[in-house]
Amino acid sequence: MPNPEGTEVRYFVWAIDDSNATAQSDTFSYFVQTSGGNPIPNAGFEQWSGGDPVNWYRDNGITWSEELSVVHSGQRSLKIVNADDRKNIYSDTVQITGGHRYHISFWVLDNVTGRARIFVRWFNESGYPDNDWSSVYSTDSPQWQRLEWEWTAPPNAQKLIVALRFYTSNEKSTVGPFYVDDVELSDLSSNSEDDEPHSLLPCHGFKSVFYDSGGRLHLRFDAELKSNVMVSIYRLNGTRAFRGEFFVNSDALLFSIPLESGIYFVKADIGARSFVEKVVVLR
Repeated sequence: MPNPEGTEVRYFVWAIDDSNATAQSDTFSYFVQTSGGNPIPNAGFEQWSGGDPVNWYRDNGITWSEELSVVHSGQRSLKIVNADDRKNIYSDTVQITGGHRYHISFWVLDNVTGRARIFVRWFNESGYPDNDWSSVYSTDSPQWQRLEWEWTAPPNAQKLIVALRFYTSNEKSTVGPFYVDDVELSDLSSNSEDDEPHSLLPCHGFKSVFYDSGGRLHLRFDAELKSNVMVSIYRLNGTRAFRGEFFVNSDALLFSIPLESGIYFVKADIGARSFVEKVVVLR
């Protein structure tokens, strides 16, 4: 496993394809992971000093410890032994560029009655902070889950910290244990939209996805929706060809998008759920 704070970059592709399915509707799970270039210091909680993870901070009301057994990757993770309601952990400050769009993610194991969500704190040249909050919360599960969100930095922002807030249930004054690992920050504006690789989370929630001869993409979901849907389209090499948000008030979405011939992966984000499907475009 490469050092999360190193400069080495490697791509890992995991794919499952049912050769008996049709080209337009078969299931294809695709995951691209990059390491290196992550500006968050000690992003994998591998470095500790005096019982604390280096470059990380906590509110009063949080007890944490070094974890060696329950890890997402590497040798260590951060164990939140107990957390009072609405208490936070924080990264060290990171230099950023105002007006750029940033993607932030945490891996969390939340197998307790409680939840967590990401927020970001921006700082301008005067040091004045401004908070932005994700609307996605962790869910109780014995499996690691990735919490992720995107924000556009205020025009005058120069630094940020990324943070995770914990919430208790109605029955308890504290919550724990949580496990946290592999925090990542990426600048989506540092490269063009077409050149940047992204991570696709393998999920299944489409009934069908196909691209018609008129240049329209058809998405049909497995349930009626009444929510915003973020649709991203990726090329075979993992670079993004399109990203847009739609309000869907049915089980289907149809929109025009010019695509060249080739294989693409369509990802729909609906709240905390992510669905990925392969589509073949023939022009």
